[in-house]
Amino acid sequence: MARNSGIFGIIRDVQRISRTIQRESKRMEKKQKREMKAIQKAEQRMQINSYKDIAEDEKNEAIELREKLMRIHQEIEIVGQVDILKDTNDIEFNIEKPVEPILEKLPLKPEYKSSIMGKLFSSFEDKNKAQYEDDVKVWENSVEKIKEKNDNILEQYKKEMLEWERKKIEFENDREKYNNNLGSLHQKYLDGEKEGVEKHFELLLDNMEYPIDMGWDFNVAYNESDKTLTINYVLPNKDVIPTLKNVTYVTTKKDFNRTYISDKALKEAYTELIYGTVLGVVDKVFRNDNNLVNTIIFDGLLDDINPATGLSNEITFLSLTVNKEHILSLNLDKVDYLKCFKSLNGIVSLNIINN
Repeated sequence: MARNSGIFGIIRDVQRISRTIQRESKRMEKKQKREMKAIQKAEQRMQINSYKDIAEDEKNEAIELREKLMRIHQEIEIVGQVDILKDTNDIEFNIEKPVEPILEKLPLKPEYKSSIMGKLFSSFEDKNKAQYEDDVKVWENSVEKIKEKNDNILEQYKKEMLEWERKKIEFENDREKYNNNLGSLHQKYLDGEKEGVEKHFELLLDNMEYPIDMGWDFNVAYNESDKTLTINYVLPNKDVIPTLKNVTYVTTKKDFNRTYISDKALKEAYTELIYGTVLGVVDKVFRNDNNLVNTIIFDGLLDDINPATGLSNEITFLSLTVNKEHILSLNLDKVDYLKCFKSLNGIVSLNIINN
């Protein structure tokens, strides 16, 4: 019995150790699962917080840009120096040079190989020669086609190169002509002559920078006799206004929820942008005119789509004629753009705000 008891004791000890190991293994497994779950929750919280940050940034960016556009005259900046004498030597010809084509290689001419059987039997030799002649004909036909193809490719490449070289020479000649004319153009500007003054204000308007690139276009005309500068200016469409009002991240849906400003708020923002741009541009021109301009006629244009033709066309929808003394007496930081425009007897021929 003592012996059996000893064996049973050993077995019980082994079983107890085994159970202890199993319990410890399960405990470690549960611990690892808890730790993994905690890590996953932490990652989810971080991800949710990251999404919330993204939502907040997107909302703030839209609000900030909308506010800038609504006080646009404060945001218009003249970047760089307006200098007629600045040459264009740093402007490179940017049309890509045609790439020389890689021509198809010609296949090697087949070699005639006589066989042992051909040396022993003339019929085998005749058959080999006939096969060789057929192979040569196939080769000659292939070579002819490849040469024709390569010649066509080379001919097209030569045409493209000639056209590229023609455009490059034309560009370099125009650049040289423009640079050689700078001195004369600058003197015309100093003397208040039409060509020089118009060039100055083209450069000035070109150097104006806005909160976003809205693709605005313009042209200018100067009247020497009464020192009047006419500016035809393509103003932006309503779709440049960011309409986003708020963004939230919905954790249950794992998606963003966006709300947008009302039509009324959009019209108000667009009104500020349009009339603020008119006043801001006129103000900047008068402050950089070197006493060459007494009056500005600003014609605001809109690039619109004709519903009858589907084609783009520019329509004039507002006009403002104002003298320098009057505009410089204003405090644009305090004015209501639309009321100011009306007080200057600005004319609106088309109500685009409510369209």
